[in-house]
Amino acid sequence: MSASPSQQQINTLVSLYNRGELAAVIDRANALVEQFPAAIILYNILGAAYSNGGRKEDALMCFSKAVEINPGYPDAHNNLGATLRNLGRQKEAIDSYKRALNLKPNYAEAHYNLGNALNDLGRREEAAASFSRALELKPDYFDAHNNLGLALNSLDRHREALASFSKAAEIDPNNPNALNNLGVTFRALGRQEEAIGQYGKALKIKPDHDEAHYNLANALNDLGHQERALASYAAALQINPKLAAAYRSMGSIKVYEAGDPQISQIQKLLEEPNTSENDKMHLNFALGKVNEDLENFEKAFEYYSGGNFLRKKAFGYDFPEERKLFDTITETFESEPSISKSDNACAGDNQHTPIFIVGMMRSGTSLVEQILASHSEVYGAGEQLALGQSIQSINWSGRSVDERQLDAINHSYMQHLSTLGVREPFVADKAPLNFRWIGFIRHALPNAKIIHVKRDSVATCWSIYKHYFSSMGNGYAYDMRDVAEYYNLYLRLMMFWRKKYQDAIYEISYEQLTEDQEGETRKLLAHIGVAWERQTLDFHETKRAVATVSAAQVRKKMYKGSSEEWRKYEQFIQPMISILSQKA
Repeated sequence: MSASPSQQQINTLVSLYNRGELAAVIDRANALVEQFPAAIILYNILGAAYSNGGRKEDALMCFSKAVEINPGYPDAHNNLGATLRNLGRQKEAIDSYKRALNLKPNYAEAHYNLGNALNDLGRREEAAASFSRALELKPDYFDAHNNLGLALNSLDRHREALASFSKAAEIDPNNPNALNNLGVTFRALGRQEEAIGQYGKALKIKPDHDEAHYNLANALNDLGHQERALASYAAALQINPKLAAAYRSMGSIKVYEAGDPQISQIQKLLEEPNTSENDKMHLNFALGKVNEDLENFEKAFEYYSGGNFLRKKAFGYDFPEERKLFDTITETFESEPSISKSDNACAGDNQHTPIFIVGMMRSGTSLVEQILASHSEVYGAGEQLALGQSIQSINWSGRSVDERQLDAINHSYMQHLSTLGVREPFVADKAPLNFRWIGFIRHALPNAKIIHVKRDSVATCWSIYKHYFSSMGNGYAYDMRDVAEYYNLYLRLMMFWRKKYQDAIYEISYEQLTEDQEGETRKLLAHIGVAWERQTLDFHETKRAVATVSAAQVRKKMYKGSSEEWRKYEQFIQPMISILSQKA
């Protein structure tokens, strides 16, 4: 008697499986297992049928049995890993994939699956490496190109992600997900018009692609097309009323009034037991804005707090690491002799002078950039990540920096500017947290201009706390105490930089700018070294992409009093105020 089913019996099971007749597969395969209890192929087919039918525990039992029968069978380990991942047991899944790869090192699918499990755990660098290895073995692996792009985007390596999604779209030109992801990446690179083009292609192929409608709305909002953006948000929500992020994003440009039916929709979705924590986070921020518009400030605070709690939980943020970084920065630049100033300042691109606009988020850096970008000689590049990435690339870990490392930062950053295709002589880089790197700027890019924007501490911290940030680099933003402690770290570091480089740092007060717009703008332009141009006062009319939470504000005329809005919440934010009162 044969120890395995016949090929005809296997072919029948495969045919049923391919037709989606899972119940028939399960019945026949179980009957055959009675006859052939050691036939691994039956457990694989049965496990796949259970998995596709949502019976994850049964699938786990089948794939575990296959591994038990033959521990040297890589496919069984790979399948077991996929089932463990579906059950949320990512660490065990990773072990299974690694066993498969020990048995079969060139197993492209196992490398890809390992990448997915690593990505689930937030281990993005390792995930990207696994996807890349899968592609070395299988260059036309669409899913690996696509998921590599997603991992690279989450690491803010958008140019590399663009190459991955472009390859995915080349392999499958009619795949709407690849086109949508291309759009997301173009937007991250500040190329909103190209992003809109990709979303349009995706929607032509799949008109009911809710994420493409949502992402199109975000790009339109960046460009100031608010009515069109609202229509696209509405289209996304009509297709998928549970798209929580769309409710949150819509709130940035919509003013809610009592009785708006959307309010009850958001509340109902928040209360549904199957709503994920990530979606609940978006919905809490959305309801915070709703209640702020309705002047229900206590409720608004409760919802903002709920959203922040869930966001911080997802981050797994560790504040002591921030302290360590700030300490390392000051130790590195405490002693001038440990820093060798580069003689090749800005040698990578003699045509452009960088302007670094730094400070805390929500301090007015977007407003200052918009004013400068309204000048004919200044290009507003938005929040560029190139400086931080160039510092990371030198493997700097503190205590000292040498001339070779400074030259590497100079070359990397200036080469990045040259890729922007900018004709203006000045390029404004508005990544606020570059305040941490002022020492590197002074020594690696000494010709650069540094503009430090200051704003009332409570106004700044409250504005940070009430807003959602898509970047993964703002973990401190989701706890009142963390925000205030971080602000005090920022104050101390800026005091340190001022003592060392006082003449090189131009400081502008947000409040003074709103009180004396023309006077402060004239002084700012004089510091940069450009002539007065009246259109800088009409910055709100400047047509350019603004991809920050301040996008709506910079398209309005300047107004006074925004730094007092926190007083509506004063009784609720006493822990924050108390910490800020300690200062430096």
